[in-house]
Amino acid sequence: MSKWFHWIKTYRTAAMAGLAVFSLLCLWGLFHIKFKESIAVMIPASVQERVGLFQSSPFNSKTFVVVTDKDPALALEGARRLREYLAQKKFISLPPVQGAQFGLSLAKALPYRFTEKDSQEALKFITPQVISAQMRDNFQNLMSFQGSFLKEMILLDPLGLSKLMGEKLKAFDVTSSMEYADGFLISKDHTAVIGIYEAAFNPADISASTRFKQAFQQARQENVIPHSSRAFYLGAARYTQENSFIVRQDLKVISVLALVGLGALFMVFFRRKRALWIFALPFFVLAPSALVTYLVFGEISGITLGFGSVVAGLAVDYSIYMYFALCGSSKAVLKTARKLLPHLLYSYATSVACFAALLFSSIELFKQIAVFSIAGLTFALLLAVFVFPAFWKKLPPAPIVTLKKLPPLRRTAAAVILCILLWGGMAGALRLQISGNLDSLNSVSDAFTQDKALFDKAFSQQTAASGLLFVFGDNQDLALKNNEKVSRHLGRDLAVSLVYPSEYAKDENLVRWRKFWAQNGEKTRELVRQNALHWGLKPGAFKPFEYLTSLVQDPDSFDFSAFYNPFTQISGGYAVVNMVPDSPAFNQLDVPGVKTVFVSAEVIRQDLIAGVRTEAVKILLVTLFLVGGLILYFFKNLRDTLLTFIPVAGAFSFTFLVFWLAGIQVNLFILAFLPLLTGLGVDYGLFQVIKHRAGHNSVLYPQNALVAASLSTFIGFGVLALAEHNVLFIIGLSACLGIAGAALSALFLLPPLLEAE
Repeated sequence: MSKWFHWIKTYRTAAMAGLAVFSLLCLWGLFHIKFKESIAVMIPASVQERVGLFQSSPFNSKTFVVVTDKDPALALEGARRLREYLAQKKFISLPPVQGAQFGLSLAKALPYRFTEKDSQEALKFITPQVISAQMRDNFQNLMSFQGSFLKEMILLDPLGLSKLMGEKLKAFDVTSSMEYADGFLISKDHTAVIGIYEAAFNPADISASTRFKQAFQQARQENVIPHSSRAFYLGAARYTQENSFIVRQDLKVISVLALVGLGALFMVFFRRKRALWIFALPFFVLAPSALVTYLVFGEISGITLGFGSVVAGLAVDYSIYMYFALCGSSKAVLKTARKLLPHLLYSYATSVACFAALLFSSIELFKQIAVFSIAGLTFALLLAVFVFPAFWKKLPPAPIVTLKKLPPLRRTAAAVILCILLWGGMAGALRLQISGNLDSLNSVSDAFTQDKALFDKAFSQQTAASGLLFVFGDNQDLALKNNEKVSRHLGRDLAVSLVYPSEYAKDENLVRWRKFWAQNGEKTRELVRQNALHWGLKPGAFKPFEYLTSLVQDPDSFDFSAFYNPFTQISGGYAVVNMVPDSPAFNQLDVPGVKTVFVSAEVIRQDLIAGVRTEAVKILLVTLFLVGGLILYFFKNLRDTLLTFIPVAGAFSFTFLVFWLAGIQVNLFILAFLPLLTGLGVDYGLFQVIKHRAGHNSVLYPQNALVAASLSTFIGFGVLALAEHNVLFIIGLSACLGIAGAALSALFLLPPLLEAE
């Protein structure tokens, strides 16, 4: 230590220039990194499969474009023009038009989808009365204006058997109470027109989502939609863009407020130029720490960077302790630094242990925060011990900040207050309200909230009671075959199994089709010929129908994937996606030899709450084990070890008590503050216990050092409580309450309990 210290002391200018250049290079590298925001990195492993499946499902890539107007005609016209504009800009992919060719494909697809139920229904189509009525309608249609468009369809399917396929397609329709026109869903009052499109870009890509937003705004400026109309879009792209924008705005606000707060702290407790090194610490620490995190994970979240104010607040504590120790010591700088070093190492080790507990979490973002924080604390300790003291030679006594002197608590009073606080904290913890809504992990603008409310009113209520059933297989055909097993197990046909049969089911259906027409074909074809003659039509014109009902069929070429693609590729195979009612029957499904997963908002909510509770217990136990073991190793004394945890107990109890009394609902990021509060509380407890062991007159541990360290950390967390993003807000609010509880416990409850009997 001495050699390094003397080198820094000798070459202070070169050392600081090198440190500044290193930090600037890290900052430059950070500006060239693309931040990645994904809900998948914010949730426990127990929920990741369901959320991951939904994200890979056909629904996640859909973009919902809504146009509203009091005049229904203007709303529909605006929706048409906006659809053409976005398609021209290549932001959306349009499904093919359901014209005559689509009807032909339905008729040709029927033989391969001809179920036992269809064979019973088909008998109703071939009675003499029904054939006579249908041929009359065919004649009228052929004579109408649309006759030329319908001719090919009538000659192929004069009996309307394709209606059987239409019934199968209706099983996909979850919006039966809404009107459908020109490719749009129309609300009941006709004032909202909704287009559902396949995004032609990656909705999770921030740059692509921003370009789509700009194109949407440009459409308004170019008068693509009427002035009286309102247009907006929803979907993954909107969530990505909104979250990214709010995180970036929060980072700016947090950075400014943190600087202002730390500046105020400087004016109160320091007021010397040389103390500015303490507040320059975030510049030297945060950019390198972020770069280390990026190198470890290959990506970094904006939320992790938002945590930088917290790391800054924690990191300056070491330098604050060193600064006050040097101000109050008459000994040489190196001797004072060596004497304080054990305390700083204890504090560093316990803080690292607390953040290391997050590495045991299954939540990827927590691991990012852990690496980011550990790297920041490591850089901060090295600067506080080896670099800054070289600039603090012969410091005068620190400015005295007079705190209002309160009468010291008696030992018994402190014990009673602590017991009451612990009881309140336990009561609050048992009644803690945890949100299981994934929207609590997103933050959106007021405009988004209004748009979604309008959308829900017009559309989402139709699908609110729906869920997705994923059926797995090693390949697409096996997944379809398993889907049919699930249908048989349920005693009802799933929509996908009706339209997308497996190869085995196709063979069975084709055999059934041929058997049906072997028994009924000759009689039916004769009735068609007779009715054709009756209406003056050429009997031979219906040869396409005769070929369709013969024993020879063309290969199945029906492709419905442009409208609904039921497949999602997963690791090791495929899954078929079925939209089904949100019912326990699907969540508790157990089909021998078939893996199924059911996803719905309610199921995810329940899993999320259960996962949060499990993660909380695991993280807390690991934290207490690691930190408790370290402190016991440091002190070799069980009593002092337990007393060190009193600020921790105060932090948790005060936080949970306030949450309970204020009725605050928290999201799963309440987990991130559990090890934080443990680390903060232990840090303050260590300060008081080590001070007590060293004697109250020790100049190395002035009370102002603890107060200044507490306030610096409070500022670091406090600015997060002003963030708009839900995740940063709940971490900031939780930690502010925890710091208050920990600091007050360390200042007023712990000292009386440390006194000997």
